Amino acid sequence: MKKPLIFVSALLLMSFLIIRCDKDGPDTEKTGSPDKEYLGLTDAMAGGYSGGSSSGTGDSTQQDSVPAGQITAGEWNDQANWDFWLNLGQNNEFDSARDNWKFYPQNRYSFLVKDQNNNALIDCEVWLRNKNGDAIWKARTDNEGKAELWLNLNGQHEEDPSVAVSYDGHQVVVVNPVPIDRGVNEVSINAAGSIEKNADILFVVDATGSMGDEIEYLKSELMDVMQRVKEENHAVDLRMGAVFYRDEGDEYVTKVSPFSASLSATVQYIGSQRADGGGDYEEAVHTALGTAVTQLSWSEHARTRLLFLVLDAPAHHTPAIVNDLNSIIRQAAEKGIKIIPVSASGVNKDTEFLFRFFAIATNGTYIFITNHSGIGGEHIEATVGEYEVELLNDLMV
Repeated sequence: MKKPLIFVSALLLMSFLIIRCDKDGPDTEKTGSPDKEYLGLTDAMAGGYSGGSSSGTGDSTQQDSVPAGQITAGEWNDQANWDFWLNLGQNNEFDSARDNWKFYPQNRYSFLVKDQNNNALIDCEVWLRNKNGDAIWKARTDNEGKAELWLNLNGQHEEDPSVAVSYDGHQVVVVNPVPIDRGVNEVSINAAGSIEKNADILFVVDATGSMGDEIEYLKSELMDVMQRVKEENHAVDLRMGAVFYRDEGDEYVTKVSPFSASLSATVQYIGSQRADGGGDYEEAVHTALGTAVTQLSWSEHARTRLLFLVLDAPAHHTPAIVNDLNSIIRQAAEKGIKIIPVSASGVNKDTEFLFRFFAIATNGTYIFITNHSGIGGEHIEATVGEYEVELLNDLMV
């Protein structure tokens, strides 16, 4: 009788183990970021998506639909933290980047322009001129009536500037403008400002293979941002567009979806893009920015013009490209286009400072994706002061 008893016992043990495994299911250990509770994120928001995988190089695999509201980021405004910015002159990496890209944003003149009713004057032309009356830097006031002007931004030597503020045939000349360390120049123009309803938003996105680890998430975020902005700004005539870019020798260098009042057209375009190509660290950033700033039809009059530059690598570095970048940034400021870089994984310090040069020269801010969500590769810690970790799409909205 011993053998049957052993056999029955073995069956009972196997049944117990099977039932136990069914009850427990697969390993349920959580491996998400330890910081998600601090952010108030749910497991679904902080974790990855279920779909194909991407190596971050070469062609990215087509992914399942990725929910928006997952990527975490910080934002830094160098104009609002001016002393911090000036102190970066003691940082060797900052000095190296400044000389490398020929951007010297130090001699800043800040203006606040109001109309005859003491309201912020939007989209007003403001020119910084040399002693011969030639324009050194041109800008337009933003939706708060503010403009930033730069003396010797690209290393040229000018002194004794004046400023002309012009709006609807009215002009005020400021003979001795004060630099920012002595305050903001406040100007009133004897004209009634109009309530501009036009707003242009352009997304310029790096679509090379190195973006494969994040691009599906970023596409979802951008489409969500567009929908939210549209819903929250019914009184504004919004136009949106997109430029995706890669590099010379790839399938394409730039692909453009022009400005359109049709949200669905831009959403469909962004949703159809994928990451591929590239191969070296630098990409065709200057070509993409040149296309975005000079070849798209920005509104002649607008309350705001925003260019979100989403990327993880710098432009190629040649004397000609450095000159092109400086010229493009100058033209963006003149048209009133705020460049808001959004840096993804893989950005180094030289590239971070280049992006911040773009932002500061055009009165924009700098957004950097963080590691808190666990999405994408490693993100370097930005050389900034204290900041709040937020969801990327909230920041962009």
